[in-house]
Amino acid sequence: MKSVFKRAAATLFALVLTVSAMTAGSGVEKAYASFTDTNKDYAQYDRDKVVQADSTLVLIKGPDRLSVEAGGSYDITQIFILKDGTMNYMEPVFIGSSQDDLVSFSDMELEPFEQPFISSTLNLRYNMAVKVTYKISVSKLAKVGRVQYGIAAYDSRVSGYDDNRNPTYASTGNFIITLDVLSSCSEPMFVLDGNPRVTGKAGEYLNIPVEMTNKGDLKAYDVYVSLGGNSCLMSSGTAMRQKVDSSANGDSIKANFRFLVDAEAKSDTFNLPITVTCRDYTGATYQDTSYYMIVNIQGKVEFTRASSFVVKNVKQSPEKPRGGENVTLTFDLENNGDSDFRNVKVLLGNVSSSGFEPIDSNPYTLIGDLGARETRKMELTYKCGSSIGGGTNALTLNFAAEDKHGAGIDGNTTVYVLNVIPSKNGGDGTTVSKPKLMVTNFTTDKEEILAADKFEFKFNIKNTNDESVARNIKVKVTSQSFSVTAGSNTFFISDILPGEEAEIAINLKASSSLQTGAYAINVEMEYEYDAEVKNGETNNAVTANDEILLQVNELLRAQCENVQVGDWDTPVVGMPCPLTFEFYNMGRSPLSNVYVTVEGDFELATGNSHYIGNIGPGSPEFVECSVRPLISGDAELRFIIHMEDSNGDEVTRENSTMVYIGDGSNGGGGMDIGIIDFPGMNPGVDPGIDPGVSGEGGKKLSPAVIGGIAAGVVVVAAVIVILVVKRKKKKNNEDEFDD
Repeated sequence: MKSVFKRAAATLFALVLTVSAMTAGSGVEKAYASFTDTNKDYAQYDRDKVVQADSTLVLIKGPDRLSVEAGGSYDITQIFILKDGTMNYMEPVFIGSSQDDLVSFSDMELEPFEQPFISSTLNLRYNMAVKVTYKISVSKLAKVGRVQYGIAAYDSRVSGYDDNRNPTYASTGNFIITLDVLSSCSEPMFVLDGNPRVTGKAGEYLNIPVEMTNKGDLKAYDVYVSLGGNSCLMSSGTAMRQKVDSSANGDSIKANFRFLVDAEAKSDTFNLPITVTCRDYTGATYQDTSYYMIVNIQGKVEFTRASSFVVKNVKQSPEKPRGGENVTLTFDLENNGDSDFRNVKVLLGNVSSSGFEPIDSNPYTLIGDLGARETRKMELTYKCGSSIGGGTNALTLNFAAEDKHGAGIDGNTTVYVLNVIPSKNGGDGTTVSKPKLMVTNFTTDKEEILAADKFEFKFNIKNTNDESVARNIKVKVTSQSFSVTAGSNTFFISDILPGEEAEIAINLKASSSLQTGAYAINVEMEYEYDAEVKNGETNNAVTANDEILLQVNELLRAQCENVQVGDWDTPVVGMPCPLTFEFYNMGRSPLSNVYVTVEGDFELATGNSHYIGNIGPGSPEFVECSVRPLISGDAELRFIIHMEDSNGDEVTRENSTMVYIGDGSNGGGGMDIGIIDFPGMNPGVDPGIDPGVSGEGGKKLSPAVIGGIAAGVVVVAAVIVILVVKRKKKKNNEDEFDD
């Protein structure tokens, strides 16, 4: 029997066979007791018996085929009848399966129904029944398919010896059981948790946390998380490939990557790929690269006024240019910034026969230097294309220059050439009349647009051609400074007749980070028209772009806190007292020429106004001035802060507070120590105290009383000195903070 057990132990899981005996019929249904009657054929007692060809075992109860799932365990109970020979023990034997090591068996228990026993050993013979109980465990790695094993019966008597002189035993029966694996476990699979987007700023540290969950059925071992890089990110104290904890189904893994963003980095958005590698408990390896982190970099911000080109006072000659002929434009070109320009060039943009063309082969017109706030008179001549549309046509001027550091500066603007008469010869003898669309009459529902404001923006699109219809018009509104708050930014218009307009309305919101200035809204138009121009082609596609500038004012945020009137004593009518408060500029731009005026029941004691000066963005200012109450009792103090915003416009903020004012009858409202009369100091008045005189009507003032009065005067003076010193120290500290 040793050779049999050695063969069974070669599988992935150890097989242990246990044989036990019990009294015939004990714990077994009476229906099976009759099978111990050797004088009767077993076939007549169970019509549902399972018989397999060439098998000496007959299954009369229990499964011969079982559906299982990967990772499952199943208790099996079967009853067999031996129809030939004798049997001492049973064992499971796999039959030609590639998944032998993925199914294991528990201890097998046999319960006979027949006596006698020989030497306490099971001895089953013809027509006797045996009950077999065991457990099947299916590995998580089992794949969908079929596994077969046999229940083999053996006679314990030695039937011979093999070549190595090991005893062999006779097999007296077998029965084949089929397992159908219906489902299998999935491999480790990691899913990214949380927000995949992070934001960093130039010159600052950026932490990128990566958290993922294992959604697979198998546990992951030796898990590594890697994060891709970018030229503007420098690793700071963390490895780009990190080992994390092993992860079973539903467990999370966490890794954190720390970078220093290049101080000169420009604003950009890019993806960093995430790579996860691991293995399962069999050693099989897995790699997943399907996720990435989205990184937004806020580039270096220069708090200086950027220079740009502005074109003003445009005039054209002739008044009605024709297609194929020249048109001359005169205008003022202004550098409206704080930086000087060098090597300024003007280039014609969107060159085409349906727009404008250069009159010579020079690629640009050189202007030279253009200083800050300088204006230069310009005169440029271009040719109207032979296929230009009638009416108003947009001409794009591109500008290129260098600043004082040699850095490149560019810009562009659009001017409009009016009353264009299209050429009557489109090149093949046909008449060309292309409609021209442009934006006109834009309005907002607010007179002033502040940063972070929501507003409705309306504009008209006009077909300036007097002959052709524009059809299938697609309009797209885009901007880097404004976002759409409702609906879409794309509109469709079926057609616009010659000379007519179509109105479009869109709800926008100004970015909260905008400073005071003009910001662009781009309107892109795509449309078709029906005029035949070449070889009978129709519905020619046309693209046009217009730019609209909207003025946005910065949101002024000025705040007063900790308003205090008077010192340690109660203010007295007609007497100057201090007014102190803390003023905060919480906006993004400095406030200029800040000063304070007073109204109500008070007036400034030092003039009509108190000048503060300029207050930078995000800066606090401690303000102290002197005011004079005009009435006693409950008095209202109104003080108005005047300031100039980033537009140069004066803005005011009014504050008020109620103050109780004394009438001066108690010496200024401070500590009332009364009036002490001494003898001889008030002639004609009976003092009631006569120091050093004895007799009737006179009382002697003791040294203790005189000492107490002197001590009280010293205490009052000390309190006044301490309050004054504290206020001076507070004022000096705040002045140092402002510096």
